[in-house]
Amino acid sequence: MSAEITVMAVLTVRPGMEDRAEQLVTQLVAPTHAEEGCLLYAAQRGLDPSPVRFGFVERWRSAELLEAHLASHHVQQFGLEADACFSSVDIHRFESIPAGDPTKGTLELGG
Repeated sequence: MSAEITVMAVLTVRPGMEDRAEQLVTQLVAPTHAEEGCLLYAAQRGLDPSPVRFGFVERWRSAELLEAHLASHHVQQFGLEADACFSSVDIHRFESIPAGDPTKGTLELGG
């Protein structure tokens, strides 16, 4: 298996779709927390009022388990409505570069 993966996603909401977009985002959390390999899956709401944005900070034990998440039923269902609610979905994958204080310089367990 590959090394741990961090994902940062930012979803920009279409005007008028704020409530439905938040429902879609929050519906992903519980089933994702139950998935094998999910180390962190935290939904976020942007502080800037316009455009409204939601985000996720995620940690996965491996790229393979992240791929299984992306193929899961709840993510596929999310995708069916995402275009109607979001004008853009930017998803980026990262690996850790530990630096500085080992407890603050990485998201990985055990610093």
